[in-house]
Order: sequence, then structure tokens, then C-alpha cells
Amino acid sequence: MRKFNTRLFAGLLAVFCCMTALSATAYADGGYYEQSEDGSETPPSSIDSITISDGEANIINYETYQKKNVTVRYKLDRVNGYNLRYTLRQYPLGDGIQAENPSYTQYTKVADHEEVMSKLLGYTYDDQSKTWKKGAITWSLRGDMTEELNLAPGSTLMTPGYDYVLVVDAVDGSGKSVAKEPEYIQINWPELRKPTGNVSFRITNGNTLWVDVSLSDPNRVVVSDTAANAEYLIAYREAGTDDKWTYKANYPVNNSSATQIVSTAEELNKGWEVGIFAAVDQKNEGGKTALTKTEFEKLSVTDQQKYLITSSTQKGLESWGGSLGQENISLDGGNLTLSLAKSYGLEKVAKIEYSLMPWSNSDVQESQISGELRREGTKSLFTTYNSGQSGQFDLITIPTGLKKDGKLWGITIQLFTDDNKLIKTYSDAIPY
Repeated sequence: MRKFNTRLFAGLLAVFCCMTALSATAYADGGYYEQSEDGSETPPSSIDSITISDGEANIINYETYQKKNVTVRYKLDRVNGYNLRYTLRQYPLGDGIQAENPSYTQYTKVADHEEVMSKLLGYTYDDQSKTWKKGAITWSLRGDMTEELNLAPGSTLMTPGYDYVLVVDAVDGSGKSVAKEPEYIQINWPELRKPTGNVSFRITNGNTLWVDVSLSDPNRVVVSDTAANAEYLIAYREAGTDDKWTYKANYPVNNSSATQIVSTAEELNKGWEVGIFAAVDQKNEGGKTALTKTEFEKLSVTDQQKYLITSSTQKGLESWGGSLGQENISLDGGNLTLSLAKSYGLEKVAKIEYSLMPWSNSDVQESQISGELRREGTKSLFTTYNSGQSGQFDLITIPTGLKKDGKLWGITIQLFTDDNKLIKTYSDAIPY
């Protein structure tokens, strides 16, 4: 009798447990619903108040040409009992702030949850486990969520020149939203900037022409075929011609480099043009290849020009043994200043004569201020500076003793060689 009662009690207990037990069923996107005794997955009423908050996006990260991304963050007050759903919208640039305005409809839905997960976040859906995976990593919900959206070249979902809004929502098994409010995370992606280059020259030993070059590429649009940093090409040709460019060297972007162009007085006298060349993908379209030495040398001069970022010309030396660039004359603090950009051989300037004549409607004729400066030994009268992107310039400052009273001054500055031959006359009129 005791044995029979024990079996009966065990059977009744098993039935009772089966009727009352609840089990957890995992869902593909990391949410969990409690399963009732009839097998249906009905989330409890408490999930009607999921809070998604503190959504934000970093600025776009431009690491290399092939590696561009943006990180978004948000918070969840619960991590089970629901599914998470992403939607990506595209807005005109500057209009992403309208995402929470229900009356604003000038946007385009560019990706649903599955596309965001696979194409932007890099996950693959695993049918067997019903989860999203990236290698050994399984996507799951956490209180502090961080996602990295891939913006590598060739993306069809996100392109530069727009605002994007990642809409984060919580839904139940039927797809009904159970979030207090969706979270709208704005991603601003302006058009990508074209790289800017700088080419400046210097002469050493009286006959060797060097070029200092740099290419700034903040948005990493210079094409690279590998994950490594991109490179640009340097090429040169004789100034004033339409000849084909001659390849000189390769250098990494966002670095300054120097290379020798010619090294004889005869070659130096010709004058040279130096250019920076690169393949550029300013729209982040992908499908382009880096410009290599082999490919560049095969191109016609017309096709070479299509890759030109910037160029600069060093004039050949003039009969006095140097060359003069763009001038600027100024009066400030009682000093007369002459600045010459990209000039060479100024150590050959032996004398500078200057005069300042006041222009006045008065019958009283005011006397002019004049004088001269002479070189001492081989030391140049000019001081050389280098201002980075603006390149080299040479400066001479002449004290005049002028007091600022609003007069208009006619200014003349003349440069002479050792044998008193005139090199150049500069004239200007400046109020002071």
C-alpha cells in the first residue's frame, strides 16, 4: 500500500509541475519571452514600458580609405522580454533633427533591421541557433549598447552628403512596439573633402632644386588597394610645356616629404613644374584602384592630368642668378616691409634703395623719405621663413620713422646686384 501511494504522489506532482512551469525561449535578436503552459510566447504586461535612452553617435571615423565607420550608443532599461528592431532613414543634410517630428516626411527608409544587422553591423543570421553572429560573437542585448556601423567604400546604404537616423525600437512577438518611445540617433555625414596638397621649392649649393611636398587627406578619399595607408605620386616636367609628366616618387598621405628634382645649373635654369597625383574616391563609391607608378607611366598626358591634385612651378633662374616670386609691400608700426614668395638667389641682392613720397592736395610740398640698405659680406638682406601650406617667403623690414596720420604714400623699392645692375623695381601706394 505504501509503494502504491508513493507512485501516485509522484505522478500527481509531475502533472502539477507541467501545468505550472514556465520556460524561457530565446529570440533571434537577443530578446527573451516567457513561454506559457499552452506553448504560446506572450510577453508579460510589464514589457509595455521598455525605455530606450541616451542615444548618440560619434563623428565619422576616417582611419584609412578602406576603414571608415561610426559608433552609436544607447541604453536599455531591460534586456529580456522583447525583440529589438533597427530602421535606418536618410534625410537631406541638416534635416536629421526632424526625425522625432511626425509631420516631417521628407526622408527615405534605406534599411530594415536585417539589412542594418548584416550590411552595416557585419552580423550573419544563424538559422540553427536563431541568433545573429559575427565570428564567435553572438549579438545580444545589454544595458549599455554600442554598435559600430561600417562605412567602407562601396556601401549602398549610407553615402556621404546626407543625415542618417538610426531608429531603435522594442517590439513584441507580433511586431507591436513596446517601447515608451523609439530612440532616434542622428548620424551626420557631410560630403567628403578633396585632399589638399602643397608643393614648395628650395635651392641648395646654387644648382640643386629640391621640392617639399605634402598631401592632407582628412577624409581618407585617396584610394588604397590594401588596408594600409594610401599613397600619392610625385611627378615633374619642364615649366611652360604640356609635356608628359615624369614619375619621381611615392609618399604616404598626411606626411611631408622632400625629393631632389635636378642637380645642375643648366637644368635649374630651365624651370620646373612639380605635381601631386592620386586616385580619389570622393563619393566613397568603391570599385576604384590606387594609382601606381606602372599605371601612371602608361597614361597619356591628358589622362595623367585627371589625377592631378595640385602643382607648382619653379621659374628658371634669371640673368642676375636668381628668381623673384610674388611680392607684397606693407606699412605697419612705422616700418616698410617687402615680402617675396618663392624667390631664390636673394643673397645676390647687394643693395636695396627705397623712397616714400606723401601724396597730398595741399599746396605745401612735403619732403620724401628715402634711403638704402647694403649687404654685408655674403649675408642676405632678406630673412627666409616657411609658412607650411603657403610655402617659403623672404622678408625685409625697413624702419622709416613714419607716424600714422592717414596720408597716402607712394612707395618705390629697387633691388640691385653687386655691379649695380637693376634687378627689379617695385611700386605701390599705401595709406598710413
